[in-house]
Parts: sequence; structure tokens; C-alpha cells
Amino acid sequence: MSTLYVDNLAPNLGSQVEIPDLKPLAGSVVRAGSAKHSNYAANSTVNTWLETYTFTVTGITQGNTLQMTYSVNDLVQDSNSVYFRVRSVTDNNNVLVEWGRATHGNGQWRGIISDAAFEDTSTSGGTRTYAIDFYTTYGAVYVNYPSGDTDCASFLTWQEIAQ
Repeated sequence: MSTLYVDNLAPNLGSQVEIPDLKPLAGSVVRAGSAKHSNYAANSTVNTWLETYTFTVTGITQGNTLQMTYSVNDLVQDSNSVYFRVRSVTDNNNVLVEWGRATHGNGQWRGIISDAAFEDTSTSGGTRTYAIDFYTTYGAVYVNYPSGDTDCASFLTWQEIAQ
């Protein structure tokens, strides 16, 4: 049996060994996060956007994008249609996604989880802030109903994607 002593190792400067660039592959998930939004909001002002929630993602590497999913917990009362949108406050309130549904306004209450998946393709690094808005064409819409019940919540998940 032999013993290898390593206390006097020195690099061989003539070896031409290079350390590879350890950037993640394009399309890789660099990191992920989530947010719970349990603030109650109501809107019965027809055709007027109401901002319900803002969220911020920090530490984004320049050149990377964000993929997000927002699941909104809403209750509709006598509404013909309800619409939601997500804006990038960082990028001059650019609307990233807008979605909605018809409820046919037949005097019913409907509790629904509405999902939207979207991507912010801006490649500016640092911090990005987003706002979530909603409106109704008739009647009322409630987000995270009833007020004060933090179990009735909406959720946002995000993934930073290497480019």
C-alpha cells in the first residue's frame, strides 16, 4: 500500500487547462418563486380597470426572461363578463396578458379560479414589478372573497429562464 501526500500540490502552468464558463444552458430554469395574494378586492364599476395587487421579483440576471402563472380566486355576481390583466410596471405598464370570460349575467354567483400563463420577454436585469387589474361589464366581481379569509387566495408562480 502506498500513500499519496497532497500538501505540496502546485498547478502546472504549461497544462493549458481552461475552466469552462458555467452559465446555465438557454431555456434552463435558473430559479423559481411564488407569492400568495389574499387581499380582498371588489369592483362593481363597469368597464373600469381596478388594480388589485402588485408583486416584485428581484435579482433577475440581465438577459433572462420570466415565465409566470397567475391563478386568481374570483367570485362573480350578476356579471356579464369579467376580465383580468397583468401589466409590467417596470416596462411602462406594458400589458403582458389579458384574459376573461362570459358569465351570461343570469343573476347567479360563481366562484371560479381563473389561470393565465404568460412570459415577460424583457431582458433587463435587476428588479421587475407587475400589477394585476380586473373589471366587469355588469354587476360585481370579488377577488379573494370573503374579506379577511386568507384561505381564499390567489397565487402567482414564476420561473426565471436563462437565455
